[in-house]
Amino acid sequence: MDSAQAGAGEAIDYLVKKFGPKSVAVGPVNVSLEKPDISVGGSAGLEIKGKTVISVSGECGGGVNTEGTASDPIFNVRGKLGVDTFLSKVPVIGKFFKGEISGEAQVGKVENYHGQTKEMNGANNVIGNGTGELGGNPESH
Repeated sequence: MDSAQAGAGEAIDYLVKKFGPKSVAVGPVNVSLEKPDISVGGSAGLEIKGKTVISVSGECGGGVNTEGTASDPIFNVRGKLGVDTFLSKVPVIGKFFKGEISGEAQVGKVENYHGQTKEMNGANNVIGNGTGELGGNPESH
């Protein structure tokens, strides 16, 4: 491949990354093209005489962490819930009639601060003292 073809390939990659979609919808689920991550969301509203009185929206997602060490969390989970009412458009007091709450958690941390899992420590206790019970004291037998 000559340098012109290589340059054209790099330009195409740049344009796809810059202007291409960041995720693909598969039914109600969005699958990220940039990282191992999925999300789903939706909203619903209550209308009276053509006016939306209240609307609720929600989104949740999760992914796999691909960077870090074994002591870093493996998965991340996040969620968001929002509520908006017709009163939210009223000056001064409107902010009290809408809200949003969100949260994120990372789970799957493999190692504790000593670099060993609790299961490894328990197994070592069983093997070390021959009692067959986790955390047994070898001097007491």
